[in-house]
Amino acid sequence: MPKRSSDANASSQRATNNSRKRVKKEEAVSQVNLLEDIGESTTPTTQDAHFYFRDGNVTLRVHHVIFKVHITLLEAHSEDFCNRFNLYSESEGTCDEDAIIIPEVQPSQFRNLLKIIYCL
Repeated sequence: MPKRSSDANASSQRATNNSRKRVKKEEAVSQVNLLEDIGESTTPTTQDAHFYFRDGNVTLRVHHVIFKVHITLLEAHSEDFCNRFNLYSESEGTCDEDAIIIPEVQPSQFRNLLKIIYCL
């Protein structure tokens, strides 16, 4: 009988250790996500070399790259942009510091879209 109780204790101890490992793993993932968010917000932004137009009237940020483009072209070619721009106030997207953030897209992907829109 003593063996059973020690086996039961050992298996309950292993179950406790396993659940602790899962918590640590989940905590590590959330810490990595937090660090990515912090890194994204502290990374210095750069103006795109090709799609930062002096006469552009909307400023967009894709990760750390700032694009200054023409809102009418984006709206003419994309219903999504048309809907998106209607959600923002007039002050948003007017300068680099207040650029409209385009999530879940890489700068190279957005640049390729702009090449199509601007026929370049």
